[in-house]
Amino acid sequence: ISSLDANHIAQVYTLINTFFFQKGLDAENPDKICNCFQQLFISTHNFEFFLFLRDSSYINKKKKGVDKSSCNYFFIKKINKEGSIIGNIPKALSTYKSEYVYLFSEIEKFKNENYPEDRAYMMPNIVRRFLEIYTLMKLPGNRNEIDNRLKTLFAEQFSELKILHNFSHFTSFDRATKHSELILRIPDVIEDLYKILENDPIHLKSLKEGI
Repeated sequence: ISSLDANHIAQVYTLINTFFFQKGLDAENPDKICNCFQQLFISTHNFEFFLFLRDSSYINKKKKGVDKSSCNYFFIKKINKEGSIIGNIPKALSTYKSEYVYLFSEIEKFKNENYPEDRAYMMPNIVRRFLEIYTLMKLPGNRNEIDNRLKTLFAEQFSELKILHNFSHFTSFDRATKHSELILRIPDVIEDLYKILENDPIHLKSLKEGI
């Protein structure tokens, strides 16, 4: 499930509920909601859709009269350019209704573990997504690209922050060609990110409490 607006995400979620979970299939208990599948896998990188699934009474079997079965959540994580692993879902995703908190938890862990090379490959996208959310919270009416929003927010520090230069022009096709180059600079980028967050100490403190 990707590239859907909020309305279509809700429609897909409704379709899953009505197609895979149905009443009237058990003659002895017509109000019972039955599973219309042997095993169901749903994969998404859309956090809003994930929240729909996580909170679903059908999928998680929270309602009376629902055919009981287990539901597990996993996380597919890219570990390098060639490989990925499937593991348990991170606590920040299973506990909090916030993609933003989860992204910060990954950045904080990466920084605290002294920038391990085996996780560097995924960090540009994590940092970029974190900054997209952060800058849109700060400038909800600004429709510019992320680097322009950063420049608006931190004009006085513009020449000092490597993060602004690393994310300049990092859009569309350029994202693919500049990604490997950015990996090499990711410690500097994260150092800049913390300089930005330190301008808002209450927010940074709350983020750390959130994880």
